[in-house]
Amino acid sequence: MFYTEHNPGIIDFQDALIGPVTYDLVSLLRDSYIAWPEEKIYAWVEQFRQMLLKEKLLLSDDKEQFVRWFDWMGIQRQLKVVGIFCRLNYRDGKSNYLNDIPQTLDYLFRVCARYPEFEALRQLLLRLDSLPATVEDSSSAEGSSSVEDSQQAEGSSSAEGSQQAEGSQ
Repeated sequence: MFYTEHNPGIIDFQDALIGPVTYDLVSLLRDSYIAWPEEKIYAWVEQFRQMLLKEKLLLSDDKEQFVRWFDWMGIQRQLKVVGIFCRLNYRDGKSNYLNDIPQTLDYLFRVCARYPEFEALRQLLLRLDSLPATVEDSSSAEGSSSVEDSQQAEGSSSAEGSQQAEGSQ
């Protein structure tokens, strides 16, 4: 969809729900298949926040609060995504989605580390990530479940995603 201004216009109606103001932004900028550089992400978050302020869609001009909303919505969404990817593997036999979990977990580790409120969650995720894999899967990293090991074995998908993102600018 193209507009005369602010191209391209994107409509995401997969879930067709009314939700938090940052949900679609998180969906676009914290995608599990591409890793955008952090400085670009937060520049886009600020650009979106400014647009919402201009359109009078935000009640207050609090940049720190908006970034927190974005980050916390991202934590919720990425936890959901990890669960969906696991379900697709175990229930539907679609193991290719497991390749995208390391980048998603890396995002969770980084964002949870920024907020003391999520330290317990970060510690839990780190403990779970260090457990041996319980189901053998030929597409996983030789039974290793750590983010670093999986990325190395899979050609560092997060780094490749960052390069793709920068190259598409």
